[in-house]
Amino acid sequence: MQTSQLLRRWVALCLLTFFLTINFVAIAPAKKSPNPTLAETPLIQAPIQLDGRTLFHVAAAASSGESTKLLAPVQMRVESYEKKLNQIIRTGFNPQTLEIVAQDRGEQTIIIARDGKQLKEQKIAAITEMDARIHGLSLPDFVSELTTDIRLGLLQAQQRRQPAYLIRQSLVSGGIALLCFLLTLFIAYFQKRLQNKFVRRCEKIEALPAQESLKNFNNEPEITANKQEQIGNLTEQKLSLEQKQNFNRLQRGILHIVQILIWLVALTIVSGFFPWTTWLHLWLITKWELVGTLLGIYLAIRVSTVLIDRLFKTWLDRLSLTPTPSQRRALRLVTFSRVLQGLIVYILGAIGIILALDHLDIPIAPLLAGAGIIGFAISFGSQNLIRDIINGSLILLEDQYAIGDFIDVGSASGLVEEMNLRITQLRGLNGRLSTIPNSNITTVHNVSKDWARIEFTFEISYNADLTKALSVISETAKTMQKDPEWQEKIVDPVNLLGVNDLDHHGVQILMWIKTKPLQHWSVGREFRRRLKLAFDAENIAFGIPRQSLSWENYPPIFDGQK
Repeated sequence: MQTSQLLRRWVALCLLTFFLTINFVAIAPAKKSPNPTLAETPLIQAPIQLDGRTLFHVAAAASSGESTKLLAPVQMRVESYEKKLNQIIRTGFNPQTLEIVAQDRGEQTIIIARDGKQLKEQKIAAITEMDARIHGLSLPDFVSELTTDIRLGLLQAQQRRQPAYLIRQSLVSGGIALLCFLLTLFIAYFQKRLQNKFVRRCEKIEALPAQESLKNFNNEPEITANKQEQIGNLTEQKLSLEQKQNFNRLQRGILHIVQILIWLVALTIVSGFFPWTTWLHLWLITKWELVGTLLGIYLAIRVSTVLIDRLFKTWLDRLSLTPTPSQRRALRLVTFSRVLQGLIVYILGAIGIILALDHLDIPIAPLLAGAGIIGFAISFGSQNLIRDIINGSLILLEDQYAIGDFIDVGSASGLVEEMNLRITQLRGLNGRLSTIPNSNITTVHNVSKDWARIEFTFEISYNADLTKALSVISETAKTMQKDPEWQEKIVDPVNLLGVNDLDHHGVQILMWIKTKPLQHWSVGREFRRRLKLAFDAENIAFGIPRQSLSWENYPPIFDGQK
């Protein structure tokens, strides 16, 4: 009986406990936190650093449209907390008795540092639920970890300021600097050798006759008849030397990059050794991407120049193996090579500037928008420049002329010495250099493209044997073509059109002689000399202007009478 009563009491107690548990669980959610929407509130945060090393983060709520306003209190907390940590380091403390304790004050927990002697109670920070939330911990757990982290950070900061540590780090820094200096001397030795090769090649380029051929253009344009072939050959020699120079620049550029990287790496490492330069260490780490971008763009420009040189050199080598190599095509390839190199430099430079601005967190979109507005504002002043570039591109694509051609554009004529997408430079009579914007070139007379032709118009006397004269002219031209000195320059020696006109000078005869490009001047002079000798041998007289005077019955001026 007593046992059954005890059993009933035990069952009743279990039921009572069960109902109380159910009621507690149902009532517990009614205890809400002071901020029921804290879990859904977006936060902004900022790091608390000591000697450039992050100890923890603090946070604040960010509402729409007010994030910039809420950023200021967070930064104020950061400055206040970091100032107090640095003050503790300056004041000093006993590392054996240093304590970091937390005091609960309702919605905040105050972190205090003390050592019982030298360091009195020093308030470090006030931690809130938001600070714990960004670390994914509850406030008590976060405070527990935080006190340990702050104590460890203070101990490390004090250790980094001890004389023994500073001496050891100074010795390591000196060793790194000495190693960098030796590596720099080693690289400078190779740079000096490459520089000497560069100077010697520059002297070879300046000594090329092509330079004189281009610059000492005198009063007789006929001398350019043999120039295009010479210029083509010498331009190929110059191109070969310039390709070696560009590869030399690439090698020296790589060595410069290696030197820069050596010292930047050393500075980044050494700056992390000392507490006063840790900020520089962290700043350099964040800028390595920017440094890599700038050095990469510089290297890409050098490499692209060498690759373009190799590409066009391969084309020129293949061109020289063809049965009928075109000297003009070689000159055109040289022109394209120079223009393409300049274009790639501008493109890569623009890309480098945009990437650098992006790495510096400078908004690109507003700059581009501003550049668009400025570009629109100055578009009226830059119309000629745009026309120059467009017309220069069409000149190259349509092969109107190339470096080494002799052209006449109306306002100037001469040998094309330099050209790009904006301007064309002509070396004319008396060595005069004319620079013409490409937009001003509307009509081009190319004397040196494909072939040239001499147009002879001369008069013979009315008393001369016309049939014999035509025969002498034809034979003189054919004989000249058979001459080894002239046969390669003349394509078609005889295109005798016959009598072209009759006037008071005599019988005008017209004939054409087709020559290779730029050979018509020298061929024309030699043909005139030979024709004069042939006419003298056959007693054929050139036409002489005739005038007749007749006197009619005009009254005498003086009649002899007074």
